[in-house]
Amino acid sequence: MATVHSASDTGPGWASLLVTALCRGLLVMLASMALWAVLPAALGWQVTVVMSGSMEPALRPGDVIASRPISGSAVRPGQVVLVDDPDHAGRLRLHRLVKITDAHLVLRGDANRSDDSTPVRRNAVHGVGSLRVPLIGAPAYWLRTHQITPLIPTGLALILVALGAIGRREKGDPPDDDTGSSMPETDRPGGRRSRRSRRKTLVVLTTVALTAATVATNAPAQAATAFRATVANPTSSWTAGYFSCSAAVKADAPYLYYPLSEKSGTTAADASGNARNGAYSSLGVSYGAAGPCARDNATGVTLDGTTGAVSTPGPISGPQQYTQEIWFRTTSSLGGSLIGFASSASGLGLDFDRQLYLTASGKLVAGVHPRTSNQTITSSASYNDGAWHLADVTLSPTTGLTLYVDGAPVVANAGLKGAQDFSGYWRFGDTPLTGWPSAPLGSHFSGSLQGAAIFPAALSASQVAAHYAAR
Repeated sequence: MATVHSASDTGPGWASLLVTALCRGLLVMLASMALWAVLPAALGWQVTVVMSGSMEPALRPGDVIASRPISGSAVRPGQVVLVDDPDHAGRLRLHRLVKITDAHLVLRGDANRSDDSTPVRRNAVHGVGSLRVPLIGAPAYWLRTHQITPLIPTGLALILVALGAIGRREKGDPPDDDTGSSMPETDRPGGRRSRRSRRKTLVVLTTVALTAATVATNAPAQAATAFRATVANPTSSWTAGYFSCSAAVKADAPYLYYPLSEKSGTTAADASGNARNGAYSSLGVSYGAAGPCARDNATGVTLDGTTGAVSTPGPISGPQQYTQEIWFRTTSSLGGSLIGFASSASGLGLDFDRQLYLTASGKLVAGVHPRTSNQTITSSASYNDGAWHLADVTLSPTTGLTLYVDGAPVVANAGLKGAQDFSGYWRFGDTPLTGWPSAPLGSHFSGSLQGAAIFPAALSASQVAAHYAAR
């Protein structure tokens, strides 16, 4: 007896076939780009993921660059060279060579207005950039900078493309019962399930190749901020930095993070994801100050030195290890508090500790009250010069108290390993300073602030340096 099939049984229409073909083509293209990005490592080339905008527009964050090995004596001006970063031990730098001196190389990022501040030795050259695969390393960039928002739609899009590549039953595929054969469809050569199985295998293998490339570019790092992780070839490594100051801060899991970029109102939004919003004082705060980090497109606030301040919710138990971080700019000769921990959200209160403040001469002071007296460390330089500066203070039970300015340690005391034990509030721009060494007459800071953050651990020197480098 003849079997009659409806039109819907003859297979998908031209539109469905076109979608399937496009999806398969896209998967093959992505897999080819991923393989093209990692294969040079097998030849001894160094493969790096671009994670800053210093080489835009030639190189963008998420691009994968393969650098051909070359000696420092063979490089020529105009080439993009991969070198040991002269300013941060254990990191690599990918910039354009602009000048050669007798013993050093002068580099510059294409997006930068001036040459790199520190020349590079010839023996620090690893290779010259020879192959660019655009954006294939974007998932690694998003993962390393904790940017979940673009990861989600990209992952969903990849799933939809994979499903589209599987497609519907092709025209001419025999239906389940048109042969009358007792042989299972999965065993019949050319059967519908066999063909679909092959298509699914293709999709799975393509997805695995893309995933492997993403995992490779996000390999475990020696440091959370800028890393070199060995892949299959022992001479190859992956490197990363941060494109923005906010990405650098968020990558190190702050307890709270106030960009201080509001345009109005009294709420200081917490960008850490922990919903610990702070409060501006009702007076003494001006919004919209030009910020220190060009790629963040974020403003700061200016405090009047009389009433302006920011405080956190609380109270919380005072931590015995932490990192304080804040960008500041001032020309004031009055000094004032940048960050402190007090038993009240405003006013004097009973207890105040974990201090970071400016003296009247513009020197930075970091201090704790471990037992019965205030103990401090003080910078030798002054910073009330009208420029933006990044101040970090770390307290650790193993390494003690350290003050960093603009990404570099300036003074430390390994013997100061604890602070006063009480519950209180973090305050920015106004913490009482009565009784602290070289304290100014008033506690209120007069100047601009941006990017105030508290971390629940002492950041490493390389992490602090990466925060400043991200500007």
